[in-house]
Amino acid sequence: MHLVGQVEEAKKAYEEAHTLALEVGDLDQLVFHDWSLARYYSWQGNFLAAEELLKTALRYCSGLSGMFRLKGMKKKIKLDMMTINLIKGSLGTLQSYLESLPAFKQKYKQYELFQMNLFGGFFGLQNNHLDVAKKCFQEILASGDEDHPSKWRKSILLAELADKQGEYVKSKALRAQVLEFVERIPDQKKMHIMYIKALLVGYLAKDGNTEHARELITPLVEYATKYLSLNVANFKYLAGMVELADGDFHKAANYFHESIEDCMLLAELRCCAWSHRALGEIAVVKEDYTVARKYFKSTIELCKMMGLPTECLYYSYTCYIPSKQFNGWKLYKEGNDMFKMGVCEKNLLHLKA
Repeated sequence: MHLVGQVEEAKKAYEEAHTLALEVGDLDQLVFHDWSLARYYSWQGNFLAAEELLKTALRYCSGLSGMFRLKGMKKKIKLDMMTINLIKGSLGTLQSYLESLPAFKQKYKQYELFQMNLFGGFFGLQNNHLDVAKKCFQEILASGDEDHPSKWRKSILLAELADKQGEYVKSKALRAQVLEFVERIPDQKKMHIMYIKALLVGYLAKDGNTEHARELITPLVEYATKYLSLNVANFKYLAGMVELADGDFHKAANYFHESIEDCMLLAELRCCAWSHRALGEIAVVKEDYTVARKYFKSTIELCKMMGLPTECLYYSYTCYIPSKQFNGWKLYKEGNDMFKMGVCEKNLLHLKA
């Protein structure tokens, strides 16, 4: 229900199941429900809600009788709590994880450590700790089947690292290889294939290949729109990024508004915050600082709802980040005078006079 936008219906069903499990004292089911829902909240960007559910699940674990089940669930819950701390920018969590990595690799399977390594790598990239990013991404590269499509996601991470190291030819070549592979797959409507393709669209736009990017993203948006899911908001946001890079601010704004509408239906917060920030940048370009202030303020409110510091908003693939020429968000956070209440209006009146 959550996945198709029936948020209230899903909430009601969850509450009924939760009440029933409480009545019969089924702690196993309570732990599993809270852990599962916490994971979904994390996908939505609602890290505050996810944290609370994980803490509750951990408390329920104290009453579990099956030691094997207890040990397994506690491991999963604690790892998810660490991942959320990392997404929220906890350097201490990352340092502790890297120092204890040999022990973690004995305790957990490689796929269970994927999220920690992924967001640890993003943390390193965004904060110019390239040694940290490299170590985390290498852990991902060392895992999994080389013939599995997920290896191409790993190639995108290698391209991210190459970009940061100034190896732009290498990064473009890696992404071109991924795109070539993806486009040879017969079934283009597999969700993980569409997701990888959408990421590549974002990078093409960043590199200035907006025409090619537009050709790829348009059918993705059209197909995803038929089935409301978190991918719809994601694809529309990336379609907006293509138009933003191409300077068509009207089309870009339309996509960002549509993404926000889908995010509201799905209770998605992170993509919603990205879209608000992007709309603020468009307003800055148009020198409408009052509107820009409104969107940037909404972005900050969404960060608070997620439980994220604003500097952690883009701990993700860099294709989601507007280029440096769009610096309104940075100036707003620095308290630039043009965003202060009354300043814009006074300047406008002065110009009219």
